[in-house]
Amino acid sequence: MNNFGKIVDSYQERKKYKKKRAKITSAYTGVYRSPSDTWRAFVNTKKKQIFLGNFNTEIDAARARDCYIIKNHLSKSLSFPDFNYDNYETNKNPRKSF
Repeated sequence: MNNFGKIVDSYQERKKYKKKRAKITSAYTGVYRSPSDTWRAFVNTKKKQIFLGNFNTEIDAARARDCYIIKNHLSKSLSFPDFNYDNYETNKNPRKSF
């Protein structure tokens, strides 16, 4: 008897019932989707991950990350290198107060 068929069948069954992960990544570095459908921005620096906040859109989160990099003179790549960040204010998602 050949056990190869059983292995393939069980693999196909596992693949069939495997849960699919929601898309949590972004096109921009340091931006991820949170479980509450907002976007989170992070900057990794000196072995630490700095949380910049929750944002309503993916682009706002990426721009907030770029603004933080520019203000702190970090040597990280920017998502929008041609954007003028002089008077840019981030549109953070306000947290609910209880």
